[in-house]
Amino acid sequence: MKQPEKAASPPEYQSFPPSSKRHVVVPVVGIGASAGGLEALEKFFTHMPPDAGIAFVVVTHLNPDRASLLPEIIGRKTSMQVQKAINSQPVMANRVYFIPPGKTMTIEPLAKRRAITESGSILI
Repeated sequence: MKQPEKAASPPEYQSFPPSSKRHVVVPVVGIGASAGGLEALEKFFTHMPPDAGIAFVVVTHLNPDRASLLPEIIGRKTSMQVQKAINSQPVMANRVYFIPPGKTMTIEPLAKRRAITESGSILI
């Protein structure tokens, strides 16, 4: 099976409204899936270009008492960096973030700092 190509550097987007400081605006796509969504996620990330300049946040139904293998499984389907969301981590383009078991993610207005807080909320 052909290995996916490595992702290029993410493009930069200017914030709106423009200001004197240069900001990078990263489009974020949220994807929700239930227990039966693995096949759909695999197909999606197999066909998603790795250099589209988008951050993906995947929220699934998880058992809080068990480790999730979703990041490892999806990581085999894309050359984007795939990882569990962790505290104070910047949200970057061309990456896939998975909600850890037992955590809550909240999408906040763009004016908020882009990071994942201690509570597991992702601020975008």
